[in-house]
Amino acid sequence: MEFLAQGKSRHQSAVFNDEPKLDGSDFSNKDISRTDDIVEQYDHTLISEFELDGHVVYEIESVPHEDAAVVWGKEVLFIRDDNVMVEQRFYDQDMRLLKICRRWSLRRWAEEQLQQDNAC
Repeated sequence: MEFLAQGKSRHQSAVFNDEPKLDGSDFSNKDISRTDDIVEQYDHTLISEFELDGHVVYEIESVPHEDAAVVWGKEVLFIRDDNVMVEQRFYDQDMRLLKICRRWSLRRWAEEQLQQDNAC
């Protein structure tokens, strides 16, 4: 049985939070279906820039507005200069890191598309 950081099984957490998890994933339905929430409901700060695999990567801290209807205390995004998000960190309201989503394998499989393997 898999356990979440809070010490509850995935199914207990889904029932308790009324937010179902996708089978085999720690993504919530909101994580996947979110459209522009992070743009409209968060303030963003560029923390750093660095090079990785021939790309500039931007580290961006995103803190929700006071009245935003979001569950995270903040998110930290690592986005390449070609708009590929290579990592996303999720913090609770007490600023404790709860989960990290990494794109650990990117490869071109069509002229304009990238195949991403994710680990969260």
